Amino acid sequence: MSPDAAETIGLDALGFIAGNVELLSKFLFKSGLEPAVLREQADNPATLRAALDFLLADDAPLMEFCRSQRLDPRDIHVASQILGET
Repeated sequence: MSPDAAETIGLDALGFIAGNVELLSKFLFKSGLEPAVLREQADNPATLRAALDFLLADDAPLMEFCRSQRLDPRDIHVASQILGET
């Protein structure tokens, strides 16, 4: 997987989280980010990796995201690792 593909998956994950009020609240709490900071840092690899890792921590939203994007959960792991290297 290319870094660009990993970034796209991360952005999609962040959009998925932002589209669900409950998930967004949990993500903001666990990440410690304020909404304004999240908007500013939305394209930062560390923020995208945090979004992927957040999904990886809970099977239900992970599987929902994967189904919506037609991805395998392993793709999320790979994308997270790649974003951690950038």
